[in-house]
Amino acid sequence: MLNFDQTIRDLYELRFNNDQRSIQYLRYKNSVLADPPSFKRKYAKGEVTVPVVNFTESKELYLATVLPHIITKENRSIIICKSYVPGELQIDVYSVEGKKTGTLYREKSAREFS
Repeated sequence: MLNFDQTIRDLYELRFNNDQRSIQYLRYKNSVLADPPSFKRKYAKGEVTVPVVNFTESKELYLATVLPHIITKENRSIIICKSYVPGELQIDVYSVEGKKTGTLYREKSAREFS
């Protein structure tokens, strides 16, 4: 947050009680204050492509994630989701081209999914 907003920086500086000689303040000065507040990317080099994800609207699910988000034969992923109401959950896999390649999970539940 310190990288994005000057007000947050100002509030953060209050913790130093005008002591600008502490190691913590010097670290803050040399890392955060070296650049003005901005949403500019600091670490990504070159052009960054953000994928388009077509989400469907769901009033029942309040959390859904896959960690890590890229599923391959070489790694394992954990799928986590939580629901406000019981019901049927189906998790489908789609190719990069948007074609359904299979169903990973389908089950009715009387409690929160996870």
